[in-house]
Amino acid sequence: MNPFFFLLLSALIASAADVRVVVWDEQQPRQKQAYENFLGNAIAGHLKMRPGLKVRSVKMDDPNKGIGAEVLDNCDVLIWWGHVRQAQIKPADCKPIIDRIKAGKLSFISLHSAHWATPFMEAMNERTKQDVAKLFPRNKQSPNVKIEYIAPAGRIPPARNSMVTPAYLALQRRGVVTTVRVDLPNCCFPGYRGDGKPSTMLTLLPEHPIAQGLPKTWTIKSTEMYDEPFHVPEPDQVVFKETFAGGEWFRSGSVWNLGKGKVFYFRPGHETYPVYKEKHPLLVIENAVRWLASELPKNLYQSSPLTLANSFTAGIEGPVCDQAGNIFAVNYKNQQTIGRTTPSGQSEVFVTLPNKSVGNGIRFDVSGAMYVADYTEHNVLRIDPVTRKISVFAHEPKMNQPNDLAIAPSGMLYASDPNWSAKTGQLWRIDLEGKVTRLASNMGTTNGIEVSPDGKKLYVNESAQRNVWVFDIQPDGSLANKSLLKQFPDHGFDGMRCDAKGNLYITRYGKGTVVVLSPTGVILHEIDVLGARPSNLCFGGPDGRTVYVTEVEHRRLVQFRVETPGLSWVRWQR
Repeated sequence: MNPFFFLLLSALIASAADVRVVVWDEQQPRQKQAYENFLGNAIAGHLKMRPGLKVRSVKMDDPNKGIGAEVLDNCDVLIWWGHVRQAQIKPADCKPIIDRIKAGKLSFISLHSAHWATPFMEAMNERTKQDVAKLFPRNKQSPNVKIEYIAPAGRIPPARNSMVTPAYLALQRRGVVTTVRVDLPNCCFPGYRGDGKPSTMLTLLPEHPIAQGLPKTWTIKSTEMYDEPFHVPEPDQVVFKETFAGGEWFRSGSVWNLGKGKVFYFRPGHETYPVYKEKHPLLVIENAVRWLASELPKNLYQSSPLTLANSFTAGIEGPVCDQAGNIFAVNYKNQQTIGRTTPSGQSEVFVTLPNKSVGNGIRFDVSGAMYVADYTEHNVLRIDPVTRKISVFAHEPKMNQPNDLAIAPSGMLYASDPNWSAKTGQLWRIDLEGKVTRLASNMGTTNGIEVSPDGKKLYVNESAQRNVWVFDIQPDGSLANKSLLKQFPDHGFDGMRCDAKGNLYITRYGKGTVVVLSPTGVILHEIDVLGARPSNLCFGGPDGRTVYVTEVEHRRLVQFRVETPGLSWVRWQR
């Protein structure tokens, strides 16, 4: 783990309750070939030495098989290793585990041969049912669709030329689906080899929290081989790919969403090879524990610093994320710059703006071109993301100072334009050729601006007047039907962004919060962002559910996790 990331992580840990970790191990006697006091105790012993973790080790022979209510009620992350005694855990035994995962009260990590652990198999069955409900919903077209679930015939490996489970056979009459046969996942694979040779791990998602501090490629000294296809539902994220001497490969670090919770499977960990005495596998486990705990609903909307204090000037503003997850914000170290910060908090100067230009709001279009509101020179600048060439995309002398930008699905830009001394403001439209059209001139101090997910609404806030307005966007890009969405009694506004559901995240300048409004103006959340003057925000992270806030008081970036991905992130995926 790089020192800077560890510093930030430690600061977060110090301000939050300890993560409660339970390591469950059947304690197979063969483990003694590699672990003096069993594999599970080795993992627990390592985690106990790490800050912010409260760790407990349990085993099959404990009361209630180690998974009674007293254990599970005091657990945020459950790590599971099982092998020869898998069948002694019945589906009824692990139903409380699955219920807690789905409710967002528990996260689950399954290691190596625990691909056949009952709680992992039950979790994969539940995820399959979750996927089936999306693929074949009961609706007006198929109101009586019948689902038939076929379970595997025991813990028997699949043949290489067999169908890959889960598998679906949907039958229809006159174009209407009536019956769906679902073969539930076997949770195994057609090939394995216990030769103890090295494997090579490839980090596929280097910016994922589970991969923090890990190199792009790394070696496990001695391990067992598993070979694809792995008979499980398609993961939501595959963090690691593992390759073996015979050309085999495996998705060796996969994440599934299950209800409000998550499941992580990590393949290495054979009982007779000391995998969990190696630093990289132990780091994966620690990272996974911390990330999965942070994803529990009780830990969402909790802010932490991403960059050090005074990394930026007091003009910090305009955050936006590129497709790789990097955060761009203006005035890094010096005025007139745009900084680029990785999701782990490493920053550099991306460009320095020419002449007297100073940036404010930033947006990307779907091609990756960057647009910057240049408030001192009355411009909207365009920056090529590859060459970093800066050009004037639009210039309008009648602008007071273009402040923030919003982008419609068509690529058309909208700009807020406040006159701070007069407490008035304007709105502008910039078409695809850079032509500028004034849309409104009789408003208050226009500041934050955003387009709704369907492209039919434009939201604008007025800082001094503390109003949030909504307009209908007409087919030609003009505005109509201005109406008040929400008025606040105190403090100011600054930048705002939509999530994929159309909820508005608005920075409350002076109050030190981000307020979340529904599309109808109902307050859903209000998040403390660790400084009185948040100026803007954006969505990013590996799944679009990390909000990054430019925070003026301490001149830094702050982050918090949310339930719904941001609109801009969703558009990147398309």
